[in-house]
Amino acid sequence: MSNNMLTYLPSDFSDKMPSLIFLDLQGNMISYLTENMFHNLMEVRVLFLADNHLEEMSSGVFGSLANITNLFLQNNMLSILPNATFDSMEKLQQLELQGNRLVDISFGMFTKNHIFSVSQAE
Repeated sequence: MSNNMLTYLPSDFSDKMPSLIFLDLQGNMISYLTENMFHNLMEVRVLFLADNHLEEMSSGVFGSLANITNLFLQNNMLSILPNATFDSMEKLQQLELQGNRLVDISFGMFTKNHIFSVSQAE
């Protein structure tokens, strides 16, 4: 689903893919991630959301992604990350944030994770 000029994802898109492990949505034009957008994707380990137009996301958007290990959010337009954004991601090891407009990151938001690599600046 990468590089398809998608501007949004239907609210039920994840209903048909509960066993999905790898989801590549990079290179689209998605600007907002809604609460529970990925609610049925409990097996996803790797999620690519890089190179979109993400400006905002709700704090519960990744709530069901407890098994995710790699999350790629680089090269978007994010300026703020809600404090509880990564709370459910206890297995998260790699988080890529470079190329965004982030002005402040509270590293307290990562206390529940075992992140080995967080990239913010280039």
